[in-house]
Amino acid sequence: MKIVLSLLIMLSAQSVFAAGGGHGDDHIPVTMVILQAVNVGAFVAILYFLLNGKIKIFYKERASNFEAALKKAVVAREEAVEQKKKIEARLVQLEASSETTILKAKEEAQALKEKIIGEAKEAARKIEEEALHKSQNEIERAKRELREELLNSSLEAARTLVANNIADGDQKRLKSEFVGKIQAVQQ
Repeated sequence: MKIVLSLLIMLSAQSVFAAGGGHGDDHIPVTMVILQAVNVGAFVAILYFLLNGKIKIFYKERASNFEAALKKAVVAREEAVEQKKKIEARLVQLEASSETTILKAKEEAQALKEKIIGEAKEAARKIEEEALHKSQNEIERAKRELREELLNSSLEAARTLVANNIADGDQKRLKSEFVGKIQAVQQ
């Protein structure tokens, strides 16, 4: 079919070129115009015959695609309008509640500040109590150590005095008294 169409187009073009026309003639070549009109009509008829179904299908598909795109665009526009309304309503609500939100945030910040200060004071009090308790324990421990050191140095001084000042006779007498007291305790 395409071959026949191609041959018709080529033959019609040759007949147009072969018609030739003289220069200087002031008349309209009616036969030539009619031949060309017939050629164009034949060409259009052949195109219509060959492409009629395809052209209809093409334009129907194009129209249905356009309608589908139009429907999608309408749906998208409606959704966009709804979203815009929701956003505007939310914006109005946020603007209305912004002052109360700020006041609420300030109140919460003040409450948190007071809570932190209270906790810090409690922690400081506990640290102070612990420090006082530790210092009292250290003082008591230092007093014990001083007593023990004083007692030990007193004993050492007494031993030194006893060892230097007691004569042998006194020492023998003290030993015998000690032994006698021990024997009395055992009986």
